[in-house]
Formats: sequence, C-alpha cells, structure tokens
Amino acid sequence: MVKTVAEAIDQAMPNTVLSVERDMIDPKTGRTLTDLDVELNNFVIEVHDGNGKSKRTQINDRIKPNAGGRTVIFFSPPMGGAVEKSLRKDNTPVFRDIKELLKFITPKNP
Repeated sequence: MVKTVAEAIDQAMPNTVLSVERDMIDPKTGRTLTDLDVELNNFVIEVHDGNGKSKRTQINDRIKPNAGGRTVIFFSPPMGGAVEKSLRKDNTPVFRDIKELLKFITPKNP
C-alpha cells in the first residue's frame, strides 16, 4: 500500500516524493528506530492498511521526532474512529481517502 500511495503522489505531483520506506537508524546503536513511509519536502506520510491501533505511539514517539520538523500525516482507509479521534487530538492530519490526502499536500497558489 505504501508504494501505491507514493505512486499516486508522484502522478499528481511529479518529482515530489523524496523517499519511500526509508529506515531511520540510531547512530549510536545502529538499530532501526522506525521507517518513514513516504517523504516529501514538507510532509512525512505514515501509510497503514489496518485500523491503526498501534500507530499513535509510533507516530508521536518515533516518526515525529525523526521527521525533521515536517508535518506527519496518517493515511489509512480502514482506520478506526477512536484512532482518528486520538490522532486529531495530537494535531496529526488523518486521511482515509487518497483524493483528500492529495488535496491536502498539494501546494496552494496564493
């Protein structure tokens, strides 16, 4: 599903996807901290094909600290309502629909 989302973004906004499924490695231990599913200049998109129960902790504790100040977005079509509510409470944009995600990340012309 990650590659499908990255391809949809690349089709809508060519050459904006910086990386797909890039591992973030702890320089001290060499262990993988997390992976960044889809990276753009201003966004990191966490993609999930399940209800997302475990994603709040991963997003807040591992992805956001490694996102370089970029907005972290959660994309999961089957996301549960409680997951959506808790992530929105944490100011994490959440999307179930690829068209809505694309609309959100597309640069707005002034």
